[in-house]
Amino acid sequence: MSEEEIRRVMEEILQGCKVCTLATESGGKPWATTMFFAVKGTNFYCIVENRGHGMANLKKNPHVALAIDNRVPDRFVQAAGTAEVVEGEEEAEGRKLVLDRVPEYRPFFEMVTTSLVRIVPKEIHVTDVPRGWFPAKVLRL
Repeated sequence: MSEEEIRRVMEEILQGCKVCTLATESGGKPWATTMFFAVKGTNFYCIVENRGHGMANLKKNPHVALAIDNRVPDRFVQAAGTAEVVEGEEEAEGRKLVLDRVPEYRPFFEMVTTSLVRIVPKEIHVTDVPRGWFPAKVLRL
């Protein structure tokens, strides 16, 4: 199995998904937040509400995990890495990537205060049960 094929299948799965679940932790208390995302290369971008549990946890502990699926456990992507709030040109570009995927939710993002978070994964797991990829194929970055 080539890395190129794993990346191609990952991109195919991600194109069919609009949301991810971001898992964070602080003080021994885990939290999972559903949010919109986009991908550039192997970096994930998420728009995170500033006053939520997820952002509070990210500020204390940047180690996160992601699960991206269509609520059916046959084709999904999981990742673990570090998260960081980004600003400036990268923030504008990443926010546009996310909003272009879900333009119908633009009014929601105008009503709440948010930040753009870049997640740099150390590992990405790609599961595709119909292809026989269970357990997942792993990209170590």
